[in-house]
Amino acid sequence: GAVADTSDRGGFTTVTPFHRRPDFFGRTAVSVDRLARGETRERRSANAPAASPLSISVVLPVLMRAADRASVRRLRRALQSALDQEYPGAFEIIVVDDGSPAPVRETMRRAGLPPTPALRWLRSDHNAGIAHALNTGIREARYGLIARLDADDRWLPGKIAAQVERFRDDPDLTLVATGVTEVDAKGWALEQRVRRDGWENVLEIAAGRGRCPFPHGSVVALASVYRLLGGYSHRYVAGQDYHLWSNWIRFFKPAVVERPLYEHRRTPGAVSDVCAVEQRVAQQRIHRRLAAVVDWRTHPGDVRRLAGLLGVSLLQCGAICYRLWRFGPTVRMPTPAVGVLRRILPDRDVVVGDGGRAPVRPVEDLAGGLAGPAKIRSGVNGGGAASCLGGERPMRDGANINIGRDARSDALPIGTGDDG
Repeated sequence: GAVADTSDRGGFTTVTPFHRRPDFFGRTAVSVDRLARGETRERRSANAPAASPLSISVVLPVLMRAADRASVRRLRRALQSALDQEYPGAFEIIVVDDGSPAPVRETMRRAGLPPTPALRWLRSDHNAGIAHALNTGIREARYGLIARLDADDRWLPGKIAAQVERFRDDPDLTLVATGVTEVDAKGWALEQRVRRDGWENVLEIAAGRGRCPFPHGSVVALASVYRLLGGYSHRYVAGQDYHLWSNWIRFFKPAVVERPLYEHRRTPGAVSDVCAVEQRVAQQRIHRRLAAVVDWRTHPGDVRRLAGLLGVSLLQCGAICYRLWRFGPTVRMPTPAVGVLRRILPDRDVVVGDGGRAPVRPVEDLAGGLAGPAKIRSGVNGGGAASCLGGERPMRDGANINIGRDARSDALPIGTGDDG
């Protein structure tokens, strides 16, 4: 329920959003002042080359249990499919060796893989799991877009070009997936799956049907959003992707290229087979949580409506909503926006009041730290209130709202995999 302060202070009201229930996993909230202000920490290499906003880091985790011909051939095929893509700017392929018995880099060198400047090799000294390998790649990625590829799979020609075109056309996009062709261990096609494009359709798959909305290896997405959300959770043996996407598509706009431009190979011993029971339990749990808070028919429209009321872009509005949901700072926003925010955050009590002792900041301060490729090109960097609003009018009528989090902390570390 919302507690309203009836005092009207120059058209502004104070709102405080509180948790309606304990954290989903019953864990203590992570402290977060800098991230709530939009000061995301992004690890960058000191030697990272200059890049265009559409430069891409490909993250490819691999665990080569046996350095046999078949494993080498599949990895070479995956790498070649990535190297053969048309990239709009600089690119790198980060191969994360997740503690293979023999270093994968040496195995591939002995197999005749030629040195390639675009390849970066990282190695863990032990097998820490797929989430750890993916998060390592995300932390080390130099560029603003991150693409995901598995060692057994491959991309079809034109995949990256088709996805980049979507980013160019829509500055509010944060993630673009494609359809997938499933093949057996010998490469014979088994089935094709192509999801419908549109934010509502993606949410209907995840919140309505309880299925993972994207083929994991088809995704190209903003590195800044990966980092904001804390990367992949280590709490799951399987289903890390569905967990991450469930938070992602709640706050940020996705898209789908309705063509099967990704080939996924079903191989014996895959995580989806070995951990089938754990994956099913995780998916059911994630689905229940998402379905309880998101009406896929109306949710994207509410986020768009809130963006209009705040005078920010859809991308920046997603950052604001996520930070309010996750970190609960006290902010000042237009009074008509409060009702819309309550619909977007039904699992928080959005309380209107004076904020007590909590510092009150303009809501647009929470929009910093994120920008899509088109916004970067046009000069709007999302780094602060002025650039976020792009010179919009100052707020005259509004409310102070609080979500009930003590915002005195650092950014979520990669691997937290936010559960709210």
